Amino acid sequence: MQLVLPMFVVLASVLLPLPSSVLRYRTWMLLSLAAATVAGIVIGRGLRARHAAGRAPAALATTLDRIIAGVTILGHRGRLVSAISASLVSWTTRAAILWCMLRAFHLMLPLSATVSMLVIVNLGIAVVAMPGNVGTFELAAAAALALWSVSPEMALSVGIATHVIEVAPPVLIGLAVSVRSS
Repeated sequence: MQLVLPMFVVLASVLLPLPSSVLRYRTWMLLSLAAATVAGIVIGRGLRARHAAGRAPAALATTLDRIIAGVTILGHRGRLVSAISASLVSWTTRAAILWCMLRAFHLMLPLSATVSMLVIVNLGIAVVAMPGNVGTFELAAAAALALWSVSPEMALSVGIATHVIEVAPPVLIGLAVSVRSS
């Protein structure tokens, strides 16, 4: 799912109105994504060929085995397209939740602010410091909103409320299932 985030960002940058300070980087972003995609395909094919020939280092071989096993589950292209589509729907839904949270706090920011918040929060929680990303999620949300001139107090409040909204339902459902199955 995380691999589809750059695709989601590119689609959002093409479809959403962006400030001129961001628009000047769109071409570089698109070129970078294209170059990274080509590099990923070339490197992936090279590693797969090396692995198939038995020339991959032992530590890399086990990792490649897991990656290959994971990718082969997708089978044919139809499953890959379905997985990418589902992931794009998931990112869009998560962006919609963030947009609703901004509206709940009476922050009338553009949709591009929502996408930037989504990206920055996901980059922020990529470095897991605490269980449940407590602290990193809120700080990343506050940093994202600071780019849009939201006061630090309001930005932190949005981050805390959003994290609670994202974490509480799965935790409560898990507890309910756990109690019921005991």
